[in-house]
Amino acid sequence: MEWVYKSDVGRVRSHNEDSMFIHAPDEELVAVVVADGMGGHKAGDVASQLAAKVMEEQLVQIKAEHTLDELKTFLIESVQLANERILQKSRENASMSGMGTTLVVAIIKGQHLLIGNIGDSRAYLMNDEKCEQLTQDHSFVNELLHMGEITEKEAMAHPQKNVIVRAVGIDDEVKPDVTVHTWAENDYLLVCTDGLTDMVSDEEIHSVIKKEDQMERKADQLIQLALDAGGVDNISLALVKRTGMSSSRTGSAQEAR
Repeated sequence: MEWVYKSDVGRVRSHNEDSMFIHAPDEELVAVVVADGMGGHKAGDVASQLAAKVMEEQLVQIKAEHTLDELKTFLIESVQLANERILQKSRENASMSGMGTTLVVAIIKGQHLLIGNIGDSRAYLMNDEKCEQLTQDHSFVNELLHMGEITEKEAMAHPQKNVIVRAVGIDDEVKPDVTVHTWAENDYLLVCTDGLTDMVSDEEIHSVIKKEDQMERKADQLIQLALDAGGVDNISLALVKRTGMSSSRTGSAQEAR
């Protein structure tokens, strides 16, 4: 597998509230975590960093011999632990009360993708033919969309577009959506914050992924598209390609944490 992960503060925010990491103990087992601190709450950067730190502490324990069911249980329990740690931190420090974060976790085991999601950061599966969103946004606008009360066009410009209805660190109990997918050689997994998807359409993202170009170049182009569109939020992404070859990776100087 090949992978790259990058983060940019954007053109408006004064600091980066996104956090991420990639852990790859071998060529057929990779864990990806992307968290976006909730900008409307205090200490969003602390929440995302703490979530990523807890997930990293937990996910370094995964092994190739673990079954998908075992990995699913481990993922859910790890997210619950991250939720507890953030709540504890916010209760210890009044200035951090109400902080929270989105969270997308992808565990790649051979041909299988195990995706856990809370919030409106996203995971996509892409190749030359398709661009499939693997996660569902836990947002107020997405709920309106699913109920048929607004159209997709109306959702894009809705004034409450960024209101999150589920996040890590807000409630005592947290339950991520967990799904399993398969991918093939030369498929791409993209995990990203809404700093990318709010600025760049799925069609534009797919056009960049389809280009015959280096992984780092693709990531740079995606971030530049978001910046050119206004860059109103932090922009973070992790891109993984299933190559069947030796693992390789790159990161950026502005990568999370």
